[in-house]
Amino acid sequence: AAAASAIAKRAAAADTEDDDRVGLRLVLQLSKGADLAVFREDGRQMAGLKVGTLSLELKNRPLTMALRASLSDLRLSDAALAPDHPYRFLCDLRGGGGGGG
Repeated sequence: AAAASAIAKRAAAADTEDDDRVGLRLVLQLSKGADLAVFREDGRQMAGLKVGTLSLELKNRPLTMALRASLSDLRLSDAALAPDHPYRFLCDLRGGGGGGG
């Protein structure tokens, strides 16, 4: 418990570090969504990925790293299965939205 408390204090202190101490800052924002399809050599679709809005920010500081992300929708499908197969969608997160930081 003491180690977790020390880590939490260090993370809180890192959030207050000046942004000029950030060695790397990566920001990715996808507002309209994207569809990605993976095809086999014979041209048949193997898998599909649909992503709604996505926001990602990564800050790498000298002593810490911070990641903030939110995702609205995510669907990952196995195109080898029939459209009505109960396991066609390996991951189906729609409508809720989530976040982490």
